[in-house]
Amino acid sequence: MRPPKPCLHRRCPEHALPGLSYCPEHQAARKGLRLESRGGWKRLRAQVIAEQNGLCARCKHPLERPEVHHIDGDVSNDSRQNLEALCASPCHREAEAELARRARHRGRLRYERARRQAER
Repeated sequence: MRPPKPCLHRRCPEHALPGLSYCPEHQAARKGLRLESRGGWKRLRAQVIAEQNGLCARCKHPLERPEVHHIDGDVSNDSRQNLEALCASPCHREAEAELARRARHRGRLRYERARRQAER
């Protein structure tokens, strides 16, 4: 059995969680949560769904198979303001497609900007 790794947070004397790089406190802080255990995502997911009264944030229909969507597309950002419950289809699918379109558009803008600078 391997010895526990130290937490990567600066000056933290604790050991990292197995398979992770941070101690429980700093791992939770990195996700924007204060979690006592790894069941934190399930609790947060249930909280998001309950706050929306079991309705989809976009179409307002009752959630049969709810999916919690990260609004900014960053799955490591679990802050409450970045989460919304959506119906699995079509709302969550459309939200993910919209994020992909925005990412492609940003990529095209960067490419065009670099091309113009290269021409100068």
